[in-house]
Amino acid sequence: MMQPYQIAPVVPAGRRGDRSTITALARGITDCVTDHGSNEAILCARVARILAEAVDDSGWLPRDLMRPAAASYRRELLYEAPDGSFSVGCFVWGIGQQTPIHDHRCWGVIGVAVGAIQSVSYFPTASGALVPGAVDVTSAGGCAWVHPEGGDIHRVGGSGDETAVSIHVYGARFARVCRNRYRLDGTVESR
Repeated sequence: MMQPYQIAPVVPAGRRGDRSTITALARGITDCVTDHGSNEAILCARVARILAEAVDDSGWLPRDLMRPAAASYRRELLYEAPDGSFSVGCFVWGIGQQTPIHDHRCWGVIGVAVGAIQSVSYFPTASGALVPGAVDVTSAGGCAWVHPEGGDIHRVGGSGDETAVSIHVYGARFARVCRNRYRLDGTVESR
């Protein structure tokens, strides 16, 4: 099981991060899940409102967490509900980094804290092949979401020529979020 990103108790000033933001975010999302868990469209819209407030100012994120990895995008668990009903993670996107085409089989909300990300939804044809939709760009302070009822096969990555940082909230445990990876012909890739 993945462990939440740990903010060390002794860190130079300006590098510590603000756990109170994560705590407030978790409380707000817990209330949304309790109140709207049976309607994913409403739940995602409400979680996006709460997440937008958190990503409006990225100052609460530790600086060392905002560094990209060289080989691939970076993801770190920030919080996971004790009952597994949702998790919050931080993703860091270096220039040109992106996910494979994938789904979650749960709802998910992305808030951009730094830079911009792009996402492309994919739609199955009658033959099962996947066709891409339009490229959607979400800039710092903005949110986007997916859920199985609305279609959640997609690809996400950094957009532009700078590192991007996004906070992702999923309706599942963090380690179990990505269910399937797809080829454009619609077949599921083996892992």
